[in-house]
Amino acid sequence: MPWVDSHCHLDDPRFDGVVSNIIARAKRAGVGHSIIAGIGKSRWAKQAYIASEHTEVSNAFGIHPWYCHEHGVDDLATLQTYLPQAIAIGECGLDYSPGFENKKEQMWWFEAQLDLAVSANKPVIIHAVKAIGDVTEALKKRVGLHGVIHGFSGSLQQARILTEMGFFIGLGTRLLHQNPKRFNELATSLSLAHILLETDSPDGLGHEVANEPAKLWDVGEGIANALGANPSDVLKTCSQHARELFHL
Repeated sequence: MPWVDSHCHLDDPRFDGVVSNIIARAKRAGVGHSIIAGIGKSRWAKQAYIASEHTEVSNAFGIHPWYCHEHGVDDLATLQTYLPQAIAIGECGLDYSPGFENKKEQMWWFEAQLDLAVSANKPVIIHAVKAIGDVTEALKKRVGLHGVIHGFSGSLQQARILTEMGFFIGLGTRLLHQNPKRFNELATSLSLAHILLETDSPDGLGHEVANEPAKLWDVGEGIANALGANPSDVLKTCSQHARELFHL
């Protein structure tokens, strides 16, 4: 069964004109399905078009915390119109990195999208940077909601709390290359039953190196090396979790 990149951005302008080539390389590398995580209204239509042209692509639609200030309340109604073709809502969430002081605004948009996910019975793809505590508290208010914390950068204790709530932990190329010690800690301490694999391409490898779904092998191999396992088995197992979560 082909592997699943649970989080990428094939709609990014850096992929303009080469999406078909990117998908073809992914398939040759064993990655047969890629999930585009939405960032905002400016690219929802583009996402929809890519998925209409490529059966190997599914979409999540959402408003990323970096861009919530570019949206108005009416955009929630527009977001709802995309839900029939969505496998999830996201990426939504909170980012308390320096330069993002609009915590109240971020929380409003995050909770609005969580409520939309509950009413639509969709999983969520969550961006959480320096804000996992607040993300966890928001999720506790919505028992039964499921999804993934993508690009996980928190502690092992935080990861365990989230997995106990039914959420997956997304491990990808960024953590693998930027903090291999933390990557190995999470890989060895969490059950594969709680892990999804992602590239977050075209990001995730620094500004100098282009990332793409074909690089998903590197993530599976990194986990396999930490566990002393077979990379193909890791990719197969984690991809099956993605299929089940997103009903692919």
